[in-house]
Amino acid sequence: MSDDYPRADQRRLIAALPFDHHAVYRNRLDDQLFARLGVERGLVAQDLVAGRVGALVCAADALDPHLAGCLATLAVQSLPLAKVGMLPADPDDAGMLDVWAGTRAGGDGPRPEAVRDARAWMADLDAVLVLDARALCHPGLALAIARTRRSDAAELIVWNQIRVAETAGGLGLAYVRSGDPLAQPTGMAHAPVTGEMFAAAPARLAELPEDTFGFLAAGDLHLAALRLARRAPAVGRIGEFLGAVRGEGYARPLHPRHPDAPAAYADLLADRDFAALPGASGAPPHQSPRRRAASIDVVINFRDKPEDTLCAIASVLRQETAAHVTVVLVDNRSTAESRAAVRAAAEAGAHRARFVWVDYDAPFNHSDQTNRGLAASDGEVAVLMSNDCELLDPGVLDEIAAWSLAPGIGAVGPRLVDRSGNLTCSGVEGLYIGQEFLPVVTEGFDHLHAEAIREVLAVPFSCAAVARAALARFGALDAADFPIALNDVEYGLRLGAAGLRNLCLGPWRARHEIHGSRGRVDDGAQLARLRALYPALWTAKDRMFAGDFQRQMDAARVAQRLEDEAI
Repeated sequence: MSDDYPRADQRRLIAALPFDHHAVYRNRLDDQLFARLGVERGLVAQDLVAGRVGALVCAADALDPHLAGCLATLAVQSLPLAKVGMLPADPDDAGMLDVWAGTRAGGDGPRPEAVRDARAWMADLDAVLVLDARALCHPGLALAIARTRRSDAAELIVWNQIRVAETAGGLGLAYVRSGDPLAQPTGMAHAPVTGEMFAAAPARLAELPEDTFGFLAAGDLHLAALRLARRAPAVGRIGEFLGAVRGEGYARPLHPRHPDAPAAYADLLADRDFAALPGASGAPPHQSPRRRAASIDVVINFRDKPEDTLCAIASVLRQETAAHVTVVLVDNRSTAESRAAVRAAAEAGAHRARFVWVDYDAPFNHSDQTNRGLAASDGEVAVLMSNDCELLDPGVLDEIAAWSLAPGIGAVGPRLVDRSGNLTCSGVEGLYIGQEFLPVVTEGFDHLHAEAIREVLAVPFSCAAVARAALARFGALDAADFPIALNDVEYGLRLGAAGLRNLCLGPWRARHEIHGSRGRVDDGAQLARLRALYPALWTAKDRMFAGDFQRQMDAARVAQRLEDEAI
């Protein structure tokens, strides 16, 4: 084993990888990263960290221009890999892959080989890194897997990953949070929290159904990871950014490639509590609760702007549901003309829903108004809806209500879009906190996962369903500390602190413009109060908004420049 690792040629390769070592690893210079890798190689040389880790490159194609780059990152691991196997999408291409690998003889690490029998190939390994042929690996990944496999006895291992896209300004980076698949089973079922790679114990992989390796060969890594998560008793999560996916995978949502994968997803998602519904436009099936709400109360606050309120009411009346629907209209000092227009619409729709009126003769306080509306109704589920929100899909009301009744679920909202169909919110997420005056949350714009069912920090109360039982247990909205701003975030955090999961249902849409319900207000007091009530916001980095990664890097560069200038 060489003492000069990483060599000059290896350093050039590592420095060219799309990882921002300054921000992600707190290594301000590449030399510090190289020093870290050298220390890791020393640990291996002294047998302080050991393990036979192999890499299984899935959907390998000798004509894929990215395959060579993927294999190059596997050859510079600080823990040398025991094996590198290439699982061809077409078994007939195995011979071609072997010929191609032969032309690359003389490089570092084991010679890549075509894998014809995956179970036999991985039998003598301690852990298998399973990755897409387009993915790139951080040079410390194999060692991190070996450590996690040894210390946690983990049989499925996941980590954060970076997605790289070519933009007009150069490379654009975003990251995929790999949440704990067992702690977030709903997210695991619907969004690729494993990114484009994961690691597993060979024995556990070998226990999966035979068709699993066909799905891996096609590139359906997430299906195999989901099967493992449902079976593996121990899951390890590495808190680092240890993988990257090239540009063309940047905006690719979770769409199965193997023709049998949708049926396999459906078998995996269906159980006593959930049915599996077909996905749209090639997406995999999604879960839908078997229990449906018997009665739904829709609470709409309004003040003038009757055209918005009429549109909101009409969209509720168009909904397809067997539930008994009550529309609670909370009027905050509207003009007589506005009230008359809304009442006329209510009378015309009385055959579709029951209408309840609440007069709120006080200054605008969204939380207090909503609480008054909730007190005037008693449905099994309450749906909080802005008067400028429109339910677009005919089943959205029934679906968000059903999910709010599912075991372990808190608040539930649909994907929000604007009048042009563009995403305006995919749930509320946290932000990395660099200064106290910065916000701690944001309306998410996770385009990659927007159409999936996924766990989020909170859901906007422009359209959200909460079970009446949860409201009775956790209390009303906080009208004193959060009268207008962040009342939805506070309630979502309140539910989350009790162990409930808030969900954004990407397959279902509602129209709502950003900040459309109210004008800008000073949220400083609410932000400060939110931090005081929920200090975990400071540390829950795995719940952060993916798009905030760029801001994190920019802040790190500014901090480095200021430090350099001070020196």
